[in-house]
Amino acid sequence: PLVLMGLILMAAGTLGFPLAGRFVHLLLLRGLQGVGLALTVPASLALMAKNTIRESRGSSMGVYTTLRMAGFSIGSLLGGLLHDHVSFNASFFMGSCFIFLGFLTVLVFVRETEGGSRANPAAGASRADPPQRNDPPRPKSRIIDIKLLSPTIAAVGFSTLTMAIAFSMITTLENQINDRIGQGASAFGLAFSAMMVSRLAFQIPLGRLSDRIGRRPLIMGGLLL
Repeated sequence: PLVLMGLILMAAGTLGFPLAGRFVHLLLLRGLQGVGLALTVPASLALMAKNTIRESRGSSMGVYTTLRMAGFSIGSLLGGLLHDHVSFNASFFMGSCFIFLGFLTVLVFVRETEGGSRANPAAGASRADPPQRNDPPRPKSRIIDIKLLSPTIAAVGFSTLTMAIAFSMITTLENQINDRIGQGASAFGLAFSAMMVSRLAFQIPLGRLSDRIGRRPLIMGGLLL
């Protein structure tokens, strides 16, 4: 439900851009898209984690993020082409169509499995039977398996923050960069996609490598690059 709701908000925000006539409109629309992302991305990652095992989780996340980066690569290039050859509004109409396609895909194909004892018939039977003297103690159910403010989570989160700050700075300078080197929106979209394409080439292999040698060396190497 959160994924579907987030996609609806993203589509609504995207459709609203052609109607924006003031800065406050842009601010509200971007905020609406941010809420949509906040609903969609964590829930999607939780589904990925729930449907994978530890030994192959890096590979699975590599596939997931590869598809995300494919979308970034295609979208930036397609948006520039539509702007230069069709119209300004066409980019946002096409974007909302892609989101609607994703909405239909989740609606039809994604099914959640119930967690806990309800997913295990044997667990339900054990509740009806009185516990035997030699039965091992039942573990208490936990809502949170990790401490969100553990040093590892905090450090990785901070490094991700710094990296995102660095590579997102270019997006605010699109017009200045285009004027500096004499290019249009299509060329900027192609250049912006170069980073995403390189991620596509290495995402899955490096995800598999992280299952073998660990996550920390790859994170450090990635930050240095």
